[in-house]
Amino acid sequence: ALTGACAAVALVDLHGGPTPSLYVANTGDARVVLASRAPGDTTWLARALTQDQQPGNPDELARMKREHPGEEATVAFRRSAKGPMRVIGGMMPSRSFGDAMFKWPLTTQKQVLTVLGTQAPVPPKGHRWNTSRFCYTPPYMTARPEVQHCALDMSHDHALVLATDGIFDRLSTTEAVETVVSFLQTAHKTDDVFAAFAAPPPEHPSRAVPVVAVGLPATTEEHDPHRAWKGAAFPPVRADDNSATHLIRSALDVGQGPLHTYRDLAIPPPMSRNRRDDMTVQVAWF
Repeated sequence: ALTGACAAVALVDLHGGPTPSLYVANTGDARVVLASRAPGDTTWLARALTQDQQPGNPDELARMKREHPGEEATVAFRRSAKGPMRVIGGMMPSRSFGDAMFKWPLTTQKQVLTVLGTQAPVPPKGHRWNTSRFCYTPPYMTARPEVQHCALDMSHDHALVLATDGIFDRLSTTEAVETVVSFLQTAHKTDDVFAAFAAPPPEHPSRAVPVVAVGLPATTEEHDPHRAWKGAAFPPVRADDNSATHLIRSALDVGQGPLHTYRDLAIPPPMSRNRRDDMTVQVAWF
């Protein structure tokens, strides 16, 4: 309860109706994206099935202001002129599990502080319990998910990407699909699952896969200063046998090459948090 976590879950129902169905539940700022392509078409669709639940999302900000009348100026704000919107100046996501400092009544927080001591560290990060001075009427965050449902067309829908915000700090929704599709198209002919998608190497590898964004407007703010690709070839050359690993490598690479990735990975915690957010990825193929 003291620290927090976000979660995105997908359920594929193949037998519950006349057509396969997909259910997606999201609490926080992880993202779920469906990659689709019609038979014979060269253009892929990146369909966002979730919205980032952050104050930078106008719908989320409006909900928070409705729930806390009279606190419109402090329910979410930027700590610096160019910084992202944060819940009462603290958290980026507006929904999560845990994060008690943004949810528990102030009387409960004071009782916990009495037990822990005002200088007691909050495991596992070692942060001090620090109730925001703008915490007037908690809870400001909720664990209530948003649930989406859509029908699946197995002749068009081919991949489902579930990834945390550390990936989408670095890559857009279309870039994520572009990355997994490039993985598909460089598959060996002997890879039974991917053989149907294998394609000869393109003459111009940069932006070789046409991808169009559809669905929910998942992106709120592109705030990561390391995100720019600076005109480098994208996605990077496939060096992995796993599409999720390839997506993480692409997010770390940001067009700077493998040495940039190695440098980022060599930074130990807690300093690493200043360079990258958590990166967890699952890719499901249909």
